[in-house]
Amino acid sequence: MKKLTRTVSLLFILCCTSCAKDTIEFNPGIQYGSFTDTRNNEVYKTVQIGDQTWMAENLRSISTDPHEVNCCNYGKLYMHGAAEEACPEGWHMPDSSEWQILINYLGGNNIAGGKLKETGTTHWDAPNKGATNSSGFTALGAGFADYDLGLQKRMKQAEFWTSSEYPPGYNVSSYYFVSLSNSSTSATWLISDDDFELMERKSVRCIKN
Repeated sequence: MKKLTRTVSLLFILCCTSCAKDTIEFNPGIQYGSFTDTRNNEVYKTVQIGDQTWMAENLRSISTDPHEVNCCNYGKLYMHGAAEEACPEGWHMPDSSEWQILINYLGGNNIAGGKLKETGTTHWDAPNKGATNSSGFTALGAGFADYDLGLQKRMKQAEFWTSSEYPPGYNVSSYYFVSLSNSSTSATWLISDDDFELMERKSVRCIKN
């Protein structure tokens, strides 16, 4: 069993290190910054949006979760527990209020998704509705990995964990996440409403402290 686990883990590591990278279409009209994560020497573009500084790429950090998938362009996908500790020093996984500040700055939930999404159909299926990437955030349709390791909604959806728990009295294991779709301009709030959904792996975008 241990041998099988090592083999599976190695396959996922190879997914991150040996696959060919496509060209991500960043907004050419925006001046991006740069940050190097010294834990694994990954270099990220960063972007100032309003008063916030965000990574303009999905996180690809080393995590304690051995079942890492979808790494090259789309970043790694994390269970919520791993996501909470994944951002490098000086950065953190945003809470729901920090996400909402971003969404409000971009005009509200109904239109912010289009301003967050990468343009074109390299990392999003058509129609990639309303995608302008005017914010420079460059969200990709990474999809998510189900608890049984099944990759879902690749190029159709992006899901980003937050650190915010759903209000007490509903389910102490529930957390908010933000969802973007290839068929919508919206940035939609959803919650992980059971333990199985917390085992799903979603993208992480770090925000600067």
